Amino acid sequence: MAKTYQNTSSGLISIAGKEIAAGETNTFDFYLHHPDLTLTADTDPTDIVAATGTVSKDTAGTETVTPTLDNIHKVEVQAVVTSGSFELYFNDATNTPATIPLNGSFNMVVDTKFLNSIIFKALEDSSVLNYNIVLRA
Repeated sequence: MAKTYQNTSSGLISIAGKEIAAGETNTFDFYLHHPDLTLTADTDPTDIVAATGTVSKDTAGTETVTPTLDNIHKVEVQAVVTSGSFELYFNDATNTPATIPLNGSFNMVVDTKFLNSIIFKALEDSSVLNYNIVLRA
């Protein structure tokens, strides 16, 4: 993923094996932190959290989360149950679920080529779950 930086100083900057003359630009695959370089273009997603939320459901109630994952290769799915219990399904509620008990958590890094949606299904009344879907390298 390309990040384009412009040298805003009056001199030559050497960084990460490249030289950038005053006023010129150069492209990198990662973020740089230099006082005389200004990020002018970035094709990467800038929000590290793809989705976050709370699910409150009674027995057999479901909620489907379908995050936007364009140009993202891996995400970490994080879920914590604060009341009741849940099953977590990937893509289809007929697939094998992961069960998350009361005060339990679920963390898994998933290649997005295998992920379309996440389905949370309550196993008890008044079940509550908090989730995050976070970009991973």
